[in-house]
Amino acid sequence: MKRKQKKQIVVLTDGFLNWNGGVDFITMNITALLAAHSPETSQITLVFPEKKFFSNKMRLLLRLPFLRKWLSKQTIERDPLLLGFNHNRVCFARFGKKRIKRLLTKLKADSALFCWSDTPVEAKRAVGYYPDLQHRYYPNFFTPAECANRDRTIERILRMRNALLVTSESVKNDLKKFYPTTTCTLLSLPFAPVLPNIEWLAPLSLNVQTKYKISSPYFMISNQFWIHKGHKQAFEALKKLPSDIHLVCTGKEDDFRFPTFYKEMLTLIDELGIRERVHLLGLIPKREQIELMKGAKALVQPTLFEGVPGGGSVQIAIALGLPVIVSDIPVNREIIDGDVHFFCAGNSLDLFEKMESVFKTSSKRPSKISLLQKREENIHKLGHALLKSAE
Repeated sequence: MKRKQKKQIVVLTDGFLNWNGGVDFITMNITALLAAHSPETSQITLVFPEKKFFSNKMRLLLRLPFLRKWLSKQTIERDPLLLGFNHNRVCFARFGKKRIKRLLTKLKADSALFCWSDTPVEAKRAVGYYPDLQHRYYPNFFTPAECANRDRTIERILRMRNALLVTSESVKNDLKKFYPTTTCTLLSLPFAPVLPNIEWLAPLSLNVQTKYKISSPYFMISNQFWIHKGHKQAFEALKKLPSDIHLVCTGKEDDFRFPTFYKEMLTLIDELGIRERVHLLGLIPKREQIELMKGAKALVQPTLFEGVPGGGSVQIAIALGLPVIVSDIPVNREIIDGDVHFFCAGNSLDLFEKMESVFKTSSKRPSKISLLQKREENIHKLGHALLKSAE
């Protein structure tokens, strides 16, 4: 009797690794997919972009077959992002049209997941991805050329893929609304926060609050300083809170679309007289960010627009058992788990009231056992949804 061949599932990670939220998102999904699949029936291959992990000189050396395997192995064993993955099924590639086609043919791919770009993909089933349709709701945040380019990319992805993965019902509904003639199958992933690393639940030996000169109590925002993330409302809300309450902000401090935005926020902080209470840390090591998050009264997410319910920071906060205070935009209303408090988007007074309420309320954090149990439930939920999308 002929042995049934394993289903070959390839995960393409290009497009996710140049921003922190994308790294968290793809890591969460890979973690769930690897845990949920059966090695007897399917084989997962993770494809990472060469340019992210190798210098130009090293990329030239990768052209030599006898060095490629050795260099790849060294990188996998050294890079924190790759340590938790199956080393035998990780590879690096240049994400051009011909090279990806050649690689997928070599891997005999049955399914290719997270095909974000509109590059043609040669697989029996090509499952695309697109994060959100922010340009349709806030065209003033983009140039006309950027809006047109986004529309062209989405239309090409919808035309070229068998299915499209989205991170919320909100994005799915937007695609139906703005591209009503598409025949592409739209697949919404479930809300299932998965903590990528269970070691994050353990205390860190380093006192991170001391390192960054932060005193309790404090709230925390983990967003890039992009104009739609709502930092302004958070600063205005902080002004109304008692003077011993601080706000910690992590994330890149620039918005390429609005180069002056961060400076405007610094000016606002000075005008509000809260300079000593706001800690702008920029990009810090992930593990230190997580430890600061664990010490916060709550994570605040004042965003005006997201594709993922709450954004990546809220999903991690919920997976850690933190209270979260989030804007009440439709996508955030899809958050169905955790200690969640909604406030009216763009309303700093309502945000202040929710922060004050959370501050005054003594809530017990979930135990490590319950968080691990919930993690396993979410891995099953998310992982099997991804496996189903590959069918």
